[in-house]
Amino acid sequence: MVDSFALGFDFGTSGARVIAVDKSGQQVEEASIQWSSNHDAANPDAWRAAVDDLLFALPSSLRANVGQVCVGGTSATCLLVDGASGEPSRQPSPTRLYNWSLDKDGAEELGGELVGEARCLLDTACPSGHTARAGTSALAKLIG
Repeated sequence: MVDSFALGFDFGTSGARVIAVDKSGQQVEEASIQWSSNHDAANPDAWRAAVDDLLFALPSSLRANVGQVCVGGTSATCLLVDGASGEPSRQPSPTRLYNWSLDKDGAEELGGELVGEARCLLDTACPSGHTARAGTSALAKLIG
């Protein structure tokens, strides 16, 4: 019986990484890329290219036996995807990095009225003091 592996992808501020672990949880391979002109963290096509580059940096025997995949990101880093097409959204900004803020960046991209509506949704949907109310939360990035 062939062992299967789990891959963990991490998209962060400085680059992207993948780690492969075996069934016992031991790391068996890893690869990373740094964001650069070829891999720009603000460009959704670079995220797709990073996944391809990271996968092909792993041995083919490992890639052929992947049983699980997990993707994480730095503190609410998000790539907005169009639900109908499955493609990265192009409007207004598909990548919302860890430091994108509804209150600052949303005001510049969307205007004050839409930010006010988004802020009202956050305040209504989230309990007082909850981290999802923060302008940098994943929920704020989604509705902003």
